[in-house]
Amino acid sequence: MLALPMPSVLTPMDPLHVAALRDTKATALTNPLPDACSANAVCTDTDGSFTCGCPEGYKGDGTHESPCSKIDFCAEPSLNTCGAHATCVNTLTTFKCVCDPGYEGAGTRDSPCVDVNECSTEKPTNNCNRNAICTNTEGSYTCECKSGFTGDGMGPSGCTDIDECAAEESPCDPHASCGNTEGSYECTCNSGYEPASTDGHACKDIDECATGAAACHVSADCVNVDGSYECHCREGFLGDGKVCSDIDECAADPSPCGANTHCQNTIGSFECESVMVQPKATVMISMNVLERMIVLHLKQEVYVKILLDHTLVNV
Repeated sequence: MLALPMPSVLTPMDPLHVAALRDTKATALTNPLPDACSANAVCTDTDGSFTCGCPEGYKGDGTHESPCSKIDFCAEPSLNTCGAHATCVNTLTTFKCVCDPGYEGAGTRDSPCVDVNECSTEKPTNNCNRNAICTNTEGSYTCECKSGFTGDGMGPSGCTDIDECAAEESPCDPHASCGNTEGSYECTCNSGYEPASTDGHACKDIDECATGAAACHVSADCVNVDGSYECHCREGFLGDGKVCSDIDECAADPSPCGANTHCQNTIGSFECESVMVQPKATVMISMNVLERMIVLHLKQEVYVKILLDHTLVNV
């Protein structure tokens, strides 16, 4: 401030003081009279004087006695109208209400913040993995990996497939093979077994002998076993059960028939024929070993007696 010769000390509002200040050419856009008003004040030139005022967002009258100070709207309960789940933020001239994360709205008491459903299928805003289940909570949400996956459920790598087939104890039946799939697994019954439940986790034996699926020979007996079947050639046949060949018992040495008899091979068995010549008749006896029968073929009427040792005697 310039030192001017004055008859007395001038007050800031003294017209002579104002005139002296104007003569100094010290003007400014917001405060044309330096030191006339307080900091942040707006000085307005009037006819023969000036006035001080505070801009919007400040309190006081702009004089040095009541300088301009920033109004803290957020600290004044009478001014702060923000509601629950909102944060008050002072601006240059006023304030605004900002909803907390997970909420949206105006944020005032009259128009409060409301929870955002991040899990909405129409407009999802969550960061859950594609193999996770999103659950909305008040102001937030949670991600939980689906069954068959493990992890925190967040982001592209939040859920990892669980290989159930690599577990120490297979989830499938002992007679099934386990195949891992994304988020699950499949059980396939082994050959000779079929599913015993709709989920395929249990298997039961297939009775191939009862279903007709067995490939046994017509001259073989089918025996069902766990997970398979066996073919056994019947008496009088030889082979693995799937192929059975007739045994020619008459080709054995010694012959299965007694002395003075003729061995006749049959399918699956043989017959022994004995011919006796008598003065009046000839008797031929066939002994079917398989059925343990003795058949008499009488060429002429004759009376015979069969002894315990099966010898024939005329009577």
